[in-house]
Amino acid sequence: MLNACIDKIKSFAEVFEYPTEATEEILDVFEKVFSNTQNVKELESCLQSYKSDCQKGFFELLALCARTAEEMQVNVYTLYMATLMLFAEVARKHYEKQGFSKELWKNNFMDLTYKLQECKLVKGVWGTFVPDWFFRFYNVSRFAFGKLQFESETFGREYEKNGVKLTKDSVVINVHIPRTGKGLFPQDVEDSCEAADRFYKEKLGLKQVVFVCHSWLLYPANKELLKPTSNLYSFISRFDLIEVEDYQDYREVWRLFDKEYTGDLSLLPADTSFRRGYIEKMRNGEKTGAAYGVFVYKP
Repeated sequence: MLNACIDKIKSFAEVFEYPTEATEEILDVFEKVFSNTQNVKELESCLQSYKSDCQKGFFELLALCARTAEEMQVNVYTLYMATLMLFAEVARKHYEKQGFSKELWKNNFMDLTYKLQECKLVKGVWGTFVPDWFFRFYNVSRFAFGKLQFESETFGREYEKNGVKLTKDSVVINVHIPRTGKGLFPQDVEDSCEAADRFYKEKLGLKQVVFVCHSWLLYPANKELLKPTSNLYSFISRFDLIEVEDYQDYREVWRLFDKEYTGDLSLLPADTSFRRGYIEKMRNGEKTGAAYGVFVYKP
């Protein structure tokens, strides 16, 4: 089984064009941990559970990685990535069973690449430090179209504006903005939302698609740091912000800086006006935070 698993991880890395250094590091950690007979038996158990039901096996896998990484003294972020790459091939079969194309599967699992790059920048190792995040890709309930990702959920709030009324039970489409390393141009957003609008109208029978987003990016003060002509300003402006929260510290700023904040502002990259503006806010002790917004889509 070990050799077959290694071949699948190699294949995934080739398809998604992982850096050679990343692939070698991932395979080295995987082989070290799962050369152990007991560990590979537990891995096979998780794999069989996931093969039988896309709702099963995932969190058992993460628990196995956490335990064995500590026992074998390897980096758990790298081990998470190795096993997620392995499970992605099984995930493809779940997508096929539900009638989804290989292209959609590939679009979804590009997120592993984004998180691989993010982990290298923020933590200094190839892997992922947010393994729980991927569950909805593996249980086939989050979908990527272009540069944005979408998932359906119940609204859980009350909203009424411009003839649109949402109740707590209304189905809305949650938007996620992955770190692709590329600009989020207004046309990119429009293309992604248009594709998601068609998809969810067909999949869920929705007559009107309403997008929602909960993100640090939507925090109202951010617009003060952006030019009205900027891509991010355009994205934020699409949403009617109905909830705003303040963070009590700056632990979340890694999302902007690709670097954890240690208390030393001089260590944060200041290569864009947005980053420089954020650093100045932090220097002045100003709040950062997040917001929740509603975007009623009109094709």
